[in-house]
Amino acid sequence: MDNNESTISWPDHIDYALKELGEAYPERTVKIFLDRWGSFNLETLVHILREAQNQNDTLLAIFALGYWDTPWTRELLLPFMVHDGYRGKLMDTIGLGSTVADVERQIGPVEEDEEDNLVIRDLPGLCFAIEGYFPDVKDPAFRHAAIKGICVFKANA
Repeated sequence: MDNNESTISWPDHIDYALKELGEAYPERTVKIFLDRWGSFNLETLVHILREAQNQNDTLLAIFALGYWDTPWTRELLLPFMVHDGYRGKLMDTIGLGSTVADVERQIGPVEEDEEDNLVIRDLPGLCFAIEGYFPDVKDPAFRHAAIKGICVFKANA
């Protein structure tokens, strides 16, 4: 079995979220999520969007809810994440398709937080997903990775 293959069968919407998040969101984090919340049902995921302070939980909930492409879920997710064809710009400079280097040049240093989310230093409540997998942010190719999603969350006080 490939090291990247899941050994657990997840519900379709969680499996979808894991595929979208890629290797940046390890399966062990999903297990912690389940231990913390007890369920992956729709009610729990919506509650997490409104109340959770853990960025990993919020990120998984956003992508899991994105599995259901309905007007209701799109409206629910609009304040939290942009992806695919979104054309808006953060601070009028950075958008989907921009690179990590663009972010650092235009806004500030990019780093991993304590939960392994990519964040912009001194800009709480925002993280982003990039194309590809980089085990270390010091990898030279990391700076050329394109942004594929921007997530807004409730920052810890």
